[in-house]
Amino acid sequence: MNNIEKANAYAKDKKWKKAEKMLLKHINGISNVSDLHFAYNSLIDYSYKQRKEDVNAIDRCLSYCLEDISLLSVFKRGWNEEYNDFATLRIPSIDRSIRILKKQQNYDKLKNLLEKIIEIYNGTEKEEHYKQEIKKIKKLTNKEKNINNDTNVNINTKNDKKSKDKDILKLPAEEIKAYFEENKEWFCTLSFKKSRSKNFPQALDLAKQAPKYDEYKQKKSVIYQATYGSNPDEYLSMLNLWELIKNWKSSFMNINGEIVDKNTFSKINRCYSDKCRNNTDDFCYGVSDYTKNPLGCHRAKIHESGDPWYKFGSIDNNGIFNLNKKTLKEEAIKRLISYKYCPALDINEIIQNIDNLPDKVDPQNNDTWEYTTYLNTSTDTEYNGITKKQEPIYNINVEINGSNSRNINNNKNRVWPWFIFGGILTFTPLWFIGLGCLFYGGYKKIKNK
Repeated sequence: MNNIEKANAYAKDKKWKKAEKMLLKHINGISNVSDLHFAYNSLIDYSYKQRKEDVNAIDRCLSYCLEDISLLSVFKRGWNEEYNDFATLRIPSIDRSIRILKKQQNYDKLKNLLEKIIEIYNGTEKEEHYKQEIKKIKKLTNKEKNINNDTNVNINTKNDKKSKDKDILKLPAEEIKAYFEENKEWFCTLSFKKSRSKNFPQALDLAKQAPKYDEYKQKKSVIYQATYGSNPDEYLSMLNLWELIKNWKSSFMNINGEIVDKNTFSKINRCYSDKCRNNTDDFCYGVSDYTKNPLGCHRAKIHESGDPWYKFGSIDNNGIFNLNKKTLKEEAIKRLISYKYCPALDINEIIQNIDNLPDKVDPQNNDTWEYTTYLNTSTDTEYNGITKKQEPIYNINVEINGSNSRNINNNKNRVWPWFIFGGILTFTPLWFIGLGCLFYGGYKKIKNK
């Protein structure tokens, strides 16, 4: 594997530091300005994502931004020669460097940078935008800044308790499986109190239409509860109510007996609401090439665009690939922990689908498979594996003879619309256009002969 392939492999596993290191090695051999620009885009992204654990990450990110900006004048010329739309591009180095310098309150450096950016966008709409940015910076520098006095204020924050989902990752596969099966019948209860919101009457009306509706008195207030099942009609009705009440202080969601926060639910809803609207039985097996998977849940990301199942195994001395189904099951289950509330998630079906995968694959006797090399990003070592053969790309050469020339000739002979259109217009005030169409039709007829 070359350095760029290794960098992509590390980035895929969110090992940003190693991805950055490999990409830096790759950059040393690049002379093309366009390739350099896009490489710097990746370096900016990789370094910025390390900002929480690496105190020097922001400085490196800023340096990559400035390096890229220094190339933009040349990149702009080359890009406009081919596409002529440079001014419409989003340039990460510009956006990120401005944001960093603003946060650092390094206004002098920011002002100098903006002047360079204005030169790059000279004659475009963005030129005026960045001129306005300079005006804002000048206003800031003219004001007295007492921000430093506020930075020493100590803020006491409570440590978040470890969730069950984090603890469950330490359990053996069988116990994790049981964790998913605590509640086989999916249900969701939405609870809320009276609100000053203008949406309260509508919310109460929707709640009363739920399959199960209850009211409970709590001191001087009343708690309204609506419970729904997992079938598409009930789920989508629940969504309508949730959209009205989700930001109220008194509202909360309970799935299968556990209180669920908005962020957890949004992960489930993003997928399951599409399934309800799509109304296809095999939705969880993927409705596109990106999500197509053999397990029964593309959120496990064990598919061609993520980690395909044939990466979980090894090749023996005879060149035969042996699938490690135990490792594959454990990995799939762990990846689906945060989706345990999904009504469609059937962990038994996923395990059965893994069992149905082939135990062995022999690329020597199977034309659909071939050997390849993967990178283990944990140990920084390459290892041999298998992959599906790519379908060949065919070049189609069109020759103007035979059937193709017949089609072209047919198009040439289609002159009759000119006669019809011209004949109609001849009897209208636009008779002169009609005569023109007749003459043009006659000319085409003679030419085609």
